Amino acid sequence: MERKLTEDGMEMTWAVNHLAPFLLTTLLIDRLKQSGGRIITTASYGHKMAKEGIRFDDLTAERCYSLPHRLLLGASVRYAETKLANILFTSELAKRLQGTGATAHCFNPGLVSTNFNQGNGWAAQLTMAIMKLYSRPPEKGAETLVWLADSDEISGQSGHYYTDKQIDAPTPHAQDSETAKRLWEVSLEQIQS
Repeated sequence: MERKLTEDGMEMTWAVNHLAPFLLTTLLIDRLKQSGGRIITTASYGHKMAKEGIRFDDLTAERCYSLPHRLLLGASVRYAETKLANILFTSELAKRLQGTGATAHCFNPGLVSTNFNQGNGWAAQLTMAIMKLYSRPPEKGAETLVWLADSDEISGQSGHYYTDKQIDAPTPHAQDSETAKRLWEVSLEQIQS
């Protein structure tokens, strides 16, 4: 619930959910192209809570975690922005991989019964306890990930968002190719600083 920064000044949720997979992928990109690998990123239905899209003017999330935003689910909105970033990253990565044999995919595992959100105070814990009643087991949440990694059905496909082994339509913000390109450029700057 509190805004935290990494040692290099990046907002923690952004760093863990977006910059870490972005960095790992860019470090491995040449190998992935050579091997025809599949890059799979875990997105979320939660991206739909990013009603304003990615707020490039607040990448350190100062406004998101400040009052009154914090009282109005600021941490949830920040999480949503990072999941939106996962989808945009996948879309732009797919374009950059065209013709290499490597592909990029992202998926929504659904509401999965894990310890997610347990360190965010009593309200988040109570919410998650209620949501666990409607959650799927981790094995079910992993089905689409395993399918994306192993299935011949998706050979030749790239850049899509999947839910339950089906291509799903993300929000209009997640389909904006100019935003995807801008996110890529901004993310490169962030990992190089």
